[in-house]
Amino acid sequence: MYKVLLTLAFCVTFAFAFPASEAQYGDTPWEADVPMTVKGFHSFTQKFGLNYPDTTEYFQRLANYIKHAKAINTQNAAYRAGNSTWFARLNEHHALSEKEVVDLKTGYIPAPEFEFTNDHPMLNTTDAPNGVDWTDRLSGVQDQKCGDCWAFSAAAAMEFKCGAGKASEIEIRDCSGAGTCKGGNPFRAIQSSGSKGIESRSQYPVPPSSSSNQPCKAQGGSCHDGGVTTGSGAARLQSMVSTGVVSVTVAAGGQFMHYGGGVFTGTCGTSTNHAIAAVGYDSSNWKVRNSWGTSWGEGGYIRMPIGKNVCKVEKSFGMPR
Repeated sequence: MYKVLLTLAFCVTFAFAFPASEAQYGDTPWEADVPMTVKGFHSFTQKFGLNYPDTTEYFQRLANYIKHAKAINTQNAAYRAGNSTWFARLNEHHALSEKEVVDLKTGYIPAPEFEFTNDHPMLNTTDAPNGVDWTDRLSGVQDQKCGDCWAFSAAAAMEFKCGAGKASEIEIRDCSGAGTCKGGNPFRAIQSSGSKGIESRSQYPVPPSSSSNQPCKAQGGSCHDGGVTTGSGAARLQSMVSTGVVSVTVAAGGQFMHYGGGVFTGTCGTSTNHAIAAVGYDSSNWKVRNSWGTSWGEGGYIRMPIGKNVCKVEKSFGMPR
């Protein structure tokens, strides 16, 4: 009880120590700071449908929110001053600690059978367009509920090949043998699931947001591939994205969880722990699709500069053949 009371006193004092306007969350983030107050936290929980009836958890979530709000406001001050290329935005994950986000919302595990080198022959190097965007070839951004990012990354690449909604993320997770809710490998998933075949979301009887492993309910489906092509380096990634959606791995720590828009050049941590999907590029930047819902980033997407290997996005990637 003493610990709870101490936590209560600390959090309430800390929350009211930072006067700020109670900005609406629809406001442009760099025009209005996120309020670091109890009232601001209540608005946040209502917006995202969060409820914390346990007193101890409530104050821990409040402390997490205030810590993140401070980081968001600091980043946006730098953006407003013209000292950064990206701004931060409050999203539904900001009641979690950074460790919880990494534990719950990542899940990439390397597999020794895949090599990532930049000495492979390029794909369409002379004919590659100046820019592509495959977003319209995919279904909506999903929100993973456990460490199965690898399945969502693989599904995005397979979905481009087979059609929107034609590759069930959860069938890949449950049936590919490439991983579980505790992590897995997207390239192994593309190779395994593409060989056996993948059912569509409408066929596989588990919703895309399933938060726990399920027994495999399918023996294969109509979505196939001929294996996986891997690579490393910005030039090779560009040549591959010019032909389709590519499963990419990234380091998703640090400021990555705060990304709201612009060209991301923030901190990402040192560990490659997450799998997402490169869906396009222009003359300067990659367009990459995450699986953290649409409240994160630019409707679930992030832009990163080409040739800078931000978050190690140009280090290891693959796509269906």
